[in-house]
Amino acid sequence: MMAVTGSHDKSIRYWENTGEAMIPWEEKEVYRQKEEDAQLAEEMNREDRPIGSGVEGADAIDSTERTEATAVQKHTAESLMASEKIVEAIELADKEMESVREYNVALEKIPESQRTQVGPPPRNPTLVALDITPEAYVLQTVEKVHSAALYDALLALPFSQVVRMFFYMDIWASKGTATTLTSNMLSYLLRIHSSQIVATRSLKPLLLSLRAHLRLALSRQKAQIGYNLAALKFLKRQEEDARTAEFYERGERQQWTEDEVQKMKEKMQNGEGKKRKRVSIKT
Repeated sequence: MMAVTGSHDKSIRYWENTGEAMIPWEEKEVYRQKEEDAQLAEEMNREDRPIGSGVEGADAIDSTERTEATAVQKHTAESLMASEKIVEAIELADKEMESVREYNVALEKIPESQRTQVGPPPRNPTLVALDITPEAYVLQTVEKVHSAALYDALLALPFSQVVRMFFYMDIWASKGTATTLTSNMLSYLLRIHSSQIVATRSLKPLLLSLRAHLRLALSRQKAQIGYNLAALKFLKRQEEDARTAEFYERGERQQWTEDEVQKMKEKMQNGEGKKRKRVSIKT
């Protein structure tokens, strides 16, 4: 069954009867959510808004007094959704680590003879299904965000969640996991939240620990890259020596023509000649 209606504004509407139940309050909720997302994206994309989230007096700035320099960003539904997923992952990991901390504190108050009778707290079903630790779950959530939307998602994080992100980044750096991603995120978050970080003195021990762990991880990565480059240069020298030896061995057996000498020189300069072998280098 279908119906077609016309209106005085020259619009034609097509109505079709389906078996799907339509609930008015659900439709209103979806419409309201879309309106809120659009309003939030418009608010975050204001040109006169200071860089970073949670800045005091952000809404009190006069439109005539615009900032001279701002970060280039465009908040979209994708970046806002990614930011919400990161916040949810941090909250889930915080609850899991808090329950483990409380269990360890309670375990220390119990005599050693009775500790075996007290079992550990139940883990979160999501972490059990994925079989990962809380900090690994946060890292997995961040890595799933598209690189184009990652910085916008970090920009939309409230400062309280940025502090917790520093905590998990410190764990990643201490384990040498995702060193490049951690360095890029740290550089970006320090730049956009510099004023609040300077004003929050309680962050100093955490940031010092993060700096030490990250420097150590980067130095290890630098040493590994240097070792691999040295090995590749060694293989290149071996290949060049083999070509030179072949050149002289053939010269002893027979006389080379000028054309053959020129072709051999071009091959040696262009890196041609023997077929290259794939070599795996382990550190």
